[in-house]
Amino acid sequence: MEYVPILRGKAGEFIALRNTSADVQAHIRPLLEVHPDQRLADVVRTFARHPASTCRATSP
Repeated sequence: MEYVPILRGKAGEFIALRNTSADVQAHIRPLLEVHPDQRLADVVRTFARHPASTCRATSP
């Protein structure tokens, strides 16, 4: 069974995912939300910068 946490696309959530053990990461599929505000460009840059380095690739 997979757990799908819904996370805001902020640096703290990416840090938490990066620090999650490989065993836990094998059983989660995070859904990252974008909440636009006046700093939308910062949010987009955060998304572009973090996912690849934060989430380990797993086989389906």
